Amino acid sequence: MRTTNVRWPRLLAISSLAVAMAALSLSSLADEPGQTIPEPGFRPDSENAAAFQASASTAKIAVLPTIVRRVDRTAHSFASQRQFVTLLNESGLLTAESKPLRITMPPLRRPSQWEIFQFGVDSISARLESYDHGADYVLVLEVLVPGDREVFGIEVYILDSQGENAFSFLLNSHHRMFVDAKLAVRDSTEAARGKMIDEATQLAVLALKAQIERMQAPNKQ
Repeated sequence: MRTTNVRWPRLLAISSLAVAMAALSLSSLADEPGQTIPEPGFRPDSENAAAFQASASTAKIAVLPTIVRRVDRTAHSFASQRQFVTLLNESGLLTAESKPLRITMPPLRRPSQWEIFQFGVDSISARLESYDHGADYVLVLEVLVPGDREVFGIEVYILDSQGENAFSFLLNSHHRMFVDAKLAVRDSTEAARGKMIDEATQLAVLALKAQIERMQAPNKQ
């Protein structure tokens, strides 16, 4: 397995709206976007996406513990991991199983979600070099919670067995489904925060399903 740098061969062809969306700053957390878009997240081009989409129904995917990143610390949610595996298997999208490897990430310090996303792909790829996950793909959910009471963004990282990006994407307040989910709580109790992460996990699975269906749609015409 080789460490992968995030390279999107056709990145310059992405629309200006998508680029602005992906670069959403942590400092603008309280700002409401002027309008939302119906896409189920921003998924940069990957030369491995077609292979993932074609094998999704038969491939085995290893789901690692969910990363919950805050400004002051990073934690892992095994409850979210179990939930993700259950929802994937129930949906028939993928054959998923839990793996115990925790990906360690630093506290949130990068100025944009796009940079957080790029750093995440590289970090996960490097960590997988020495880990035998025994699957066709590895999935890691990352939930960004800078202030404990509101989810700023979501990343779903999907890498192939060589550690290359296959189908990774991100969600934030520029996406209608993210805004509609209302991922926020009025208090910072453990129960409230746990429910918020549960809802973020459900949204991530729905977005992944929509991403796969969206890519399959042209082939059904």
